[in-house]
Amino acid sequence: MPSTYLQDSLELEMRDDTLVDLAARYLSMVASKAAAHAQENHNDSIPNITDVRMALEDVGAFQPQVSAMEERITGEEDTRGVDAFIKWMKGEESRELRRIAGSVDTEGLMPGVDVPADKEDFLTGKINKPLLRSF
Repeated sequence: MPSTYLQDSLELEMRDDTLVDLAARYLSMVASKAAAHAQENHNDSIPNITDVRMALEDVGAFQPQVSAMEERITGEEDTRGVDAFIKWMKGEESRELRRIAGSVDTEGLMPGVDVPADKEDFLTGKINKPLLRSF
């Protein structure tokens, strides 16, 4: 049975929604773990960079390259994963992410593309998008 344009567009929208849902759940998990670490480490609900790093380790984004025992023996904390992440965030690979996040000047990055004054982000656009569910 040949698919129609409406079926194809609904399938693409569902895939987009799934990806957005996964990203939102991941960010929510990182945020809740960071808040829990903040509460445990310094009895505050606002996490600092150490709390965020610990949360990213909890969800598997950063994997320590040496064990906690090795860190205690050497007296040095293994920060290679964090250092690599910072290098990646400051590099060309993540320039588009920084542009979307609004943390880099967008002047001249995308000639001919008008960015709205309010700089609506992707998730806000998905949330405010009217649903096309007519069959």
